[in-house]
Amino acid sequence: MRKVIGTLCSLVLLIACILPVNLAFAEGNDEELVKVVLYSDEDQVIISEVPKIYEQEYLAQLENPEFRSSEIRNSSGINTLTRAAQKPAYVKYMTKADVLKIVDHMDASFNWQYYISNPLTDTVIAKAVALLTKNNFIGVSLGVLAWSAADLANRQEAWWKESAIMILRGKITGVKLTVTPGPGYPAAYIITTRY
Repeated sequence: MRKVIGTLCSLVLLIACILPVNLAFAEGNDEELVKVVLYSDEDQVIISEVPKIYEQEYLAQLENPEFRSSEIRNSSGINTLTRAAQKPAYVKYMTKADVLKIVDHMDASFNWQYYISNPLTDTVIAKAVALLTKNNFIGVSLGVLAWSAADLANRQEAWWKESAIMILRGKITGVKLTVTPGPGYPAAYIITTRY
């Protein structure tokens, strides 16, 4: 009995000592994060999320080409100091099946799901492109894909529509979103890539 009480007391003391540290850490993570573009081209964008209070300092550091190159390498999940691989927090894909689900959500009068495993004809592609062009792609995507508004906000709606059309036409296979935790500063690296 004394052993159990002693163990419980030790456990309560341990929790009492650790709890304030965990609460302080949680409060420290409530900082407003801003997105800073590290690299961008037609097919890829790499973004760092940094606390707003460090934004100007980080932007100033990025003017150094060596620092920018190092941050781009870090975004791939490899810590340049330890060479240890950092696993992404999550990876999401938008493929032909996802685009057809979005189109099906826009127009349920046609059996779009049939074309997930079948080739698309020019007529079907033209009909899908017309739907994608005239509708709010991001708004509909939020209801269909398991992506958040923040995930889709990394690019403009026109880029997402163009990507969906490229997927349907077979010009690309899909779009990949990778979020990798940073070393603390930046908090995370977000990469959106057409592949």
